[in-house]
Amino acid sequence: MYSDRILTGEEREPAAQPVPIEASLGFVSRRHLFSDCLCRATEAELPGVHVTKFDDVHEVMAAGPQWRDYLRLIVLDESAAEALDVVQARWLTRNIGTQFACAFSNAGRAARLMENSAYPDPLGSLFPLNMGIDGWISVLKLCLTGHHYVSPDLMSRPASAPLDTPDEVDRLACLTPREREVLELVAGGCQNKEIAARLELSENTVKLHLRNIISKLGVHNRTEAAMIHVQHRRH
Repeated sequence: MYSDRILTGEEREPAAQPVPIEASLGFVSRRHLFSDCLCRATEAELPGVHVTKFDDVHEVMAAGPQWRDYLRLIVLDESAAEALDVVQARWLTRNIGTQFACAFSNAGRAARLMENSAYPDPLGSLFPLNMGIDGWISVLKLCLTGHHYVSPDLMSRPASAPLDTPDEVDRLACLTPREREVLELVAGGCQNKEIAARLELSENTVKLHLRNIISKLGVHNRTEAAMIHVQHRRH
């Protein structure tokens, strides 16, 4: 079960892979970018995978071996990835088989990480934090089975390239098909419970979709997101 305390006792989505039974997954961020909602949705979509949040990798090393020995993947935010102790991380990779990944919010910082000594060993995967739940789970499955995934956008992006602004792209075009379905229902006045029932999703997954929609559209709440959708339909 998901915990925010140390336990003592996976563009085009990559193909889904079988996930090891009873694997541990750690999210590392001092800025608390990995929400409780995201952690619960991840566990719900990955049976047998236990999620724990940490402030830094040192906390991971301090965890009991009965938990750490099942650690298959550590997902870091950009700050944690930039501060990663390469020697310590490689020890976990060599001795336990732990994979390291960065879930980024800033593509420019992520691109610069690819010039860092930590890439591609031990930091083998980089993908956007707000990529949508379906893509998120597919990438985590891939990483949990020992594979690497780098967002295609980063492969062709210079590290010094400026970030896109909302005015430069159609913000609604950035949403996944599922996110557009959720937004359509929100604009129609549906609450989370009704959206979950109509789309056959859990309420936690609906909340995660909404968080991604709000982030991608650069708005503050679901009402503002719905207004953008309604205005777009009128044009």
